[in-house]
Amino acid sequence: MQYNWLNEVKKHTDLVGYILGTRAVGKSGLQTKIGSGKDKADDVARLHKMTAQVVITNIESLRNDAIVGELIKQVKDGVLGMTVVDEVHKCKNSKAKQTKGLLSIDTHYKLGLTGTPIVNSPVDLFAMMQWLGRTVPPKSYFEAKYLLKGGFQDKEIVGFKNVEDLSHDLACWSLRRTKDECLDLPEKTVQTIHFDMLPEQSKLYKEVQKDLRERSEEILASASPMGQLVALKKVTGCPPRVLETYPPEACAKLEALMDIVEECTQSGQKVVIFCYHVFTLEYLNWVLRKHKYNPALIYGAINPEVREANVNAFQTIPECNIILGNYQTMGTGLNLTASSTIVEYELPWTSADEIQAQDRCHRIGQHHPVNVIRLVTNQSYDAINEEIVDNKEALSESIINGDQTLQKKIVSKILGLL
Repeated sequence: MQYNWLNEVKKHTDLVGYILGTRAVGKSGLQTKIGSGKDKADDVARLHKMTAQVVITNIESLRNDAIVGELIKQVKDGVLGMTVVDEVHKCKNSKAKQTKGLLSIDTHYKLGLTGTPIVNSPVDLFAMMQWLGRTVPPKSYFEAKYLLKGGFQDKEIVGFKNVEDLSHDLACWSLRRTKDECLDLPEKTVQTIHFDMLPEQSKLYKEVQKDLRERSEEILASASPMGQLVALKKVTGCPPRVLETYPPEACAKLEALMDIVEECTQSGQKVVIFCYHVFTLEYLNWVLRKHKYNPALIYGAINPEVREANVNAFQTIPECNIILGNYQTMGTGLNLTASSTIVEYELPWTSADEIQAQDRCHRIGQHHPVNVIRLVTNQSYDAINEEIVDNKEALSESIINGDQTLQKKIVSKILGLL
């Protein structure tokens, strides 16, 4: 995303942009890379000597005390006058170091950009309001005003209240523009393909599920109950990763994907494929290459410079007709308008993440109707994942952040204990 922002600055302004930590590679110095946290902190310390008017860094830099410390100095010295935070909803956890870092950057002008200011509940707005200088009550009062709690020990969020008040306040400090208001985009269609597992796949799923059920007490008592169910997820999307002797391509979801890929590529169309887990992505990469496809890859293990080159190749080279990535890395900030077909091989845990991913294609520069295809295996982990996303339940962050009560509910449902 840093390279994408640098390109957008060049494209739309006469300003000079610079990515913090940029360092030359090799003796020629013709190639560059984004360096370490120390490199970024050193660059911030010498901002007053730079010709760049726009400096760019990843939001995770706010977790680095040295970088944040230097940014605070530059603000106090009047060198930094404005902070723009893309995907500002990622700084909604007031206890997270990243959010604390942002709250300490008090430039005169502040702009937070997001398509999903509220991911799970009204409390998501609390840190944003603090940073933007809104007067907010203590968080406990804020929660008491807007959240309805019940369930286990009255600690679960079961609903919301006074949302009209919050909506009115939000309108006072935000500028909202919908796609329909500002973009003349083509239609987007989302279709879900449901299918049963293959016989051998179903047998493996039941064996794994039985084993997990027998260990259910141990799983539910663990620090990360959801993490204990990875084998079930593998059975639905990449079964050979569970059992080495399993037929390498005997997977109903994989068969559906390959049909879509073949149909699109033979008609000259490009395809964007999203996965949630890296092990699924690596499996699909192996299968696609086995079938003589050469997908461009976008995920965390890929060097940022290579990711940028892969995106450019997908956007500009006809022969590069498949791009494969995960939601975390490919789901935000990138332009993938060369394709109008998206396949969600695995679903994320929130509708917000799903829509963000779909917007890689359904955005400015897209001239064709966008077709989003979800692949869901019946009576499996997939089906419950789909239910959570479609109901827009406030579960994903709780799962990721370790909320035991909600995790246990999901785990019990997946194991068929409820």
